Amino acid sequence: MQTGYKIAVLGIGGVGGYIGGLLAKGKHPGIDVFFVARGESLNAINSHGLELSTPGGDIVVHPTLTTNNPADIDRIDLLICCIKAYDLEESLLPLSPIIDKYTVIIPFLNGLNISKKIKQILPAADVWEGCIYIASRLIAPGKIRQSGSLKQIIFGSSTATPKLLKHVQNIFEKSGMEVTISKNMNQQVWLKFFFISVLATITSYYNATMGEISNNEERLSMLKGMIKELYIVAATIPVILPADLPKTTFEKIVSLPADSGSSMLSDFRKGGKTEVEELTGDIVRLGSKLNIPTPIYQLMYNGLIKDGKHI
Repeated sequence: MQTGYKIAVLGIGGVGGYIGGLLAKGKHPGIDVFFVARGESLNAINSHGLELSTPGGDIVVHPTLTTNNPADIDRIDLLICCIKAYDLEESLLPLSPIIDKYTVIIPFLNGLNISKKIKQILPAADVWEGCIYIASRLIAPGKIRQSGSLKQIIFGSSTATPKLLKHVQNIFEKSGMEVTISKNMNQQVWLKFFFISVLATITSYYNATMGEISNNEERLSMLKGMIKELYIVAATIPVILPADLPKTTFEKIVSLPADSGSSMLSDFRKGGKTEVEELTGDIVRLGSKLNIPTPIYQLMYNGLIKDGKHI
C-alpha cells in the first residue's frame, strides 16, 4: 500500500460516490484515496470499481482500497463524511483509531450543527463545515449518476490555516470539482438547510410529489407557513439570511419538476431510517427553546414520527 496524503470517503452514495469517484479518478501523485463502504456497495466496488456517470461522460474508478475495516487504512489526513445524520455515531466511532488531531473531517450531509455532533463523537479531529449542491444519486451498488450542471462544494473553518484550506481546495479542484472556501459557513449551512428542510418535511408529511402539492391551495398555504416559521427561527438565532429568502425559496420549490420528491420521502416510503429529527424535529425543538411558535412544523413533525405520512 502506498503512503502519502490519505483521504478516506465515508458513505459511497450519491454525494460520497461523486466526490470519491472524482478524487480516485485524479490519481494525484502522493495522494491515496480510500472508500469506507459496506455490504453490496463494498462488494460491487471491489469487484468492478465505482461506476460514475456524469453529463461529461462515464468513468470507472478504482480507489487505493475499498474496505469496511479502518485498520486496513491506518491514519488518515482527510475524511470526507457523506453519510446520513442518523448514522453518524455508528459509522464514525469505528474510525477513531485512524484519526488524530491532524485529521481534517469535512461533512457533506443534511442538518444543522453537524460539525458539532461529529466533534463530540471524534473530539481529536479538526472538524470543518461543508455543504454541497448537486443532483447525484446511487442507482445501484457501486453505480452513481450525477445530472445537471449544479455541482458546487462549499467548505470552511474558523480555526484552520489559510494554507491548509487552500491545500484541500486544490485537491478538489484538480479532481474536477467546483469549490468555494467560505468565511461564513454558518450562513451557508443555513441557506442549504432552509431549502432541504422545507422540501423534505412537506413532501414526506403529505407523502406527495411537488406536483401534487403545487396543485393544492391548502398545501401551498402550509408551504408558505413553514417557510415563514423557519425564517423567523433563523433570524432569532440570529443568522444573517437574505430578506427575500422566503420568497425565493417558495418559488424555487414550486418550480421543481412535478415528479420531484425528497430523499426523506424516499426513505419513509422504504420504511427505513429517516432524517426527520434533523430536518424537522430540530426546528420544533429550536423554536421551543427560543419561545417561537412553530405550529406547522410541529403538526408535521408529530405526523411524521407517528406514521410517516399525513394523518
